[in-house]
Amino acid sequence: MSRLKSFLSRLAGRSEHVDTGVAPEPTDPFQGLPDPAFFLNALFDTLPPDLDGVLARLDGLLVTAALPGNAPAALVAWTPLPVGWSATVTVGPSLVVLNGQPTPLSDEQQHTSIHFSNWSSEQQARLRAHRAHIHLSCWTHLPPDQTLTLLYAVATALNPLGVTDETAFNCVPGDALLDLALPRQEGGELALIPTLCWTGLLKFHRPDDGQVYYTTRGFERFGKPNLAWLAPVGSGEEAAELFDALLNYQYHYGQVFAHGHTAEMGGRTMRFSEPTEYAEYLSGGLPILTVEVRHPN
Repeated sequence: MSRLKSFLSRLAGRSEHVDTGVAPEPTDPFQGLPDPAFFLNALFDTLPPDLDGVLARLDGLLVTAALPGNAPAALVAWTPLPVGWSATVTVGPSLVVLNGQPTPLSDEQQHTSIHFSNWSSEQQARLRAHRAHIHLSCWTHLPPDQTLTLLYAVATALNPLGVTDETAFNCVPGDALLDLALPRQEGGELALIPTLCWTGLLKFHRPDDGQVYYTTRGFERFGKPNLAWLAPVGSGEEAAELFDALLNYQYHYGQVFAHGHTAEMGGRTMRFSEPTEYAEYLSGGLPILTVEVRHPN
């Protein structure tokens, strides 16, 4: 994990250019799909009875968060429910709706997030042991990276055991939220998408030869196709670094890779194409491209 953080830091300072080789396709691969989901679940041993102290902590996080302006947070609605409560927090023009429930997530919700994550078995077990949760959803016109920054700032201010993200098939333990899941704007540098936490990396073993398809989930929230790379077992860290660089490049340079595009990065040559096998299995019903990676001789 520390090596991946180091990679993120190196990516922020490099000026390497990626050439797609061909113009983007005129068709939108996301046309007709539902809007991407921007929601999280914060997990607890016991449901917090109120939001005392949360707004002050949130304002402290927003000072350095990669968000425009520093509008103070405000609690504009609080509704006790027969079971749990509902609240609405504003940050500038953006609304975050919180729905607190004194119950754990369903088995399906835990499977889609905690089970598929790449955290240790001990960390996963601690999150599965939760007994209450707060569902957070965001209503805003902010771009995707700022929307998720706001959601993770609110979740972090709640001091949870951890956070689950079913769209990304991922979760983040509470002690990793501040360092890994919440982008901060420092020194005018580009605020990178924390791909490790905001998207998912799934592994599908190909029965033919034992190789693994490393496949992303959650790129669609940024208007980018998910990616799949066929590689030997044990290539997970290289896959995470590769996908992180490709998502941040596409997002910050306004590119969308498509079938037939090529790119060069870090001495590696890549070619993007439509899947030729297991397409439905790899894609999960979302736009996806396979990446062929050629390393320097």
